[in-house]
Amino acid sequence: MKRLSIILLLLFHLTFAQDETKDFESFEPAFSIYFFTLKGKLDSKYPITIKLVTNIVEDENHAVNVKGVYLYDKFQKNIPIYGELKQESLELFTQTEDESFIFKLTQNDLEKILDDKKQPLNITGEWKSTPKGKQSKALRVVLSEVDLLEGKISRLDAYSMKARKSYEPTQEQKEWLEYSNEKLVTYYYEDNAFFIKPANIGILELEAKNMSFEEFEKAAREQMQGYVSNDFAGGSYEAFTGARADTKAISFGGSGEYFYRSTPHPNTIYSHAVFSIKDLAFVDTSPSAFVNVNKKFINAFQKELVKAWEGDDDEVPNVENYIERMTFNVGDKDDENILVHFGFEHAIRNRDDILIPKANIKPFVKKSSFFYEYF
Repeated sequence: MKRLSIILLLLFHLTFAQDETKDFESFEPAFSIYFFTLKGKLDSKYPITIKLVTNIVEDENHAVNVKGVYLYDKFQKNIPIYGELKQESLELFTQTEDESFIFKLTQNDLEKILDDKKQPLNITGEWKSTPKGKQSKALRVVLSEVDLLEGKISRLDAYSMKARKSYEPTQEQKEWLEYSNEKLVTYYYEDNAFFIKPANIGILELEAKNMSFEEFEKAAREQMQGYVSNDFAGGSYEAFTGARADTKAISFGGSGEYFYRSTPHPNTIYSHAVFSIKDLAFVDTSPSAFVNVNKKFINAFQKELVKAWEGDDDEVPNVENYIERMTFNVGDKDDENILVHFGFEHAIRNRDDILIPKANIKPFVKKSSFFYEYF
């Protein structure tokens, strides 16, 4: 029987003795995000579709937050919803909370919803409308089918990758080891990798590849070994790549940095990517694909940067010099701001990421852009 843990979150701790000399690496499950589509009828005559994505947070009652849209199949107009998926129920609300869905779930229902395939359901619930100043109304809802989101994706699994390699130092390396009473040269590496089911797409360092899970794990371990090679005299590559999703896309974001004996290496690696669920491919997030890059856009961004740097002694950079290095973290549709990373040099990196109101960017966003509806 499939265990009904809605979100799998395993914390892995590494401990080593000082004289450890063998190579060590771990590749462990970290968390999952589930995607699913529910189909049914309202009042036995109005076909509806509910598309949902879970969060990666689980509270004490084993509930997980969900968000998505519902629509009447006849009109095909998305209505945003949010709520909770529990062991025994699914509760959904519109943003204004004047509409709600409440479904009672059995163990078998929950297993089907979180499974990796299309299959029939028989779940009964209630839709309720409680508009302000008007009489409330309640109708019966029957869910008859669960499917993958867009017929393509049911789950994103994250895996924590950690590696360590220790060995006897060279004569040159012993000189800096003696200051800290260390006996071994040690390299560390950590980051997350992701696997999409049932499409069998592995995502390593934000590159998507079609592969079996066995191939994915092998590639992840090879990546770990690549980062613990002796390219520098003892240190670590510490990174964290996270993920969040809605019914349109999975957004990945992270940063990584080399450390040389606890001192950051000058080159920090920032990463941000958006993966289209419908296309099963990464979306072009370069400025030219996202906004109309013209003089007005550059001037508007320069003003935002000047505002963000107010009170700083450094000279405000010229935005025009960083256009093709910019990355945009659009966030959720209901976020009021967008996070912009300019890719500044190390000396001024501490002022790199700034929040800009979406309203200030919307006039420049291309209607053909994947992100237009996020504004």
